[in-house]
Amino acid sequence: MAKNNFLIETFITDKNKSLNNYKKGLLLRTNQIFTWENLPSGLKTSQIEFLVQSSGRIYIIENNGKFYLVSGSDCGKQNAYGEFTDIQVNNPYVIRLNGVYTKSQFIDDVETKNKICIELKNNYLGLPIIELLSHYAVLITECEITLRSYIINSRNIFTLVAGDQKAVRNCEMFLEKLKNGDLTILSDNSFLETIKILPSSVSGDLIYKLLEVLQYLKASALHEVGINANYDLKRTITTKTESDLNLDYLIPLVDNMYRCRLETVSELNKHFNLSVDCDLHSTWLNEKLKTESELHNDDNEKILQTDQTEQTINEHIKEIV
Repeated sequence: MAKNNFLIETFITDKNKSLNNYKKGLLLRTNQIFTWENLPSGLKTSQIEFLVQSSGRIYIIENNGKFYLVSGSDCGKQNAYGEFTDIQVNNPYVIRLNGVYTKSQFIDDVETKNKICIELKNNYLGLPIIELLSHYAVLITECEITLRSYIINSRNIFTLVAGDQKAVRNCEMFLEKLKNGDLTILSDNSFLETIKILPSSVSGDLIYKLLEVLQYLKASALHEVGINANYDLKRTITTKTESDLNLDYLIPLVDNMYRCRLETVSELNKHFNLSVDCDLHSTWLNEKLKTESELHNDDNEKILQTDQTEQTINEHIKEIV
């Protein structure tokens, strides 16, 4: 049991493991942002989204009527904007797919006998989703480690100072049991004689501050991927003005990712005579429609207020004349 508890604790205390766990959790959420319809043989929505979001850029190729998702390194010539027109695919598991492919968007600009590949970027810069949110992952990990330490230390209202190695071992044993939630009785007088007990300086308000920071970081990360999450812990009610401050921030990144996918859909349908489609899925579609509706209503209200102001000014001018 103690070994299992240790392994569970490492998901918080081990920073690398905690970061990787956060990345996996994030990918599980963002994997549902888009849904692909009418995909040809060999392609699945979950595979497309996982690969493009984790790597930032993938390519779709066709071989004997079946489609594959591959990674490749840039090669060949460069156009006027420094973009490489070709990629080199080296797949040790499916050797028949290896070779040089020309990106579909450049097929009309270069003379080539290479096969066509369709480029799919996660965003216009081709960055993985976790790379965009890595700073949140680091800060959330640090906050959770601090929160865990505070919770454990709150069980101990004093600090132990040991006078010798035996006392150190006894203190470590006492604190280990305290960490595991076990109640311990100090019955050895020699132990009490070799230690000093100092009052703990743990602040009672710290846990509220830590929870507020943690909630803020998690909400901000969700805002980045288009989910409106509330992080205000001080009040139970958030005003409309405060809520509207988030609206402009929710759309840009997901819209950027969405446009990249629509461009890929257009190229895929054009060159392979398909009818593939891509759209926002569930929560993100509802959030987008809701956000656009609220922004549209706000614009109408501003226009109405402007018209009323102009009308009032004109009436005053007529009265003066």
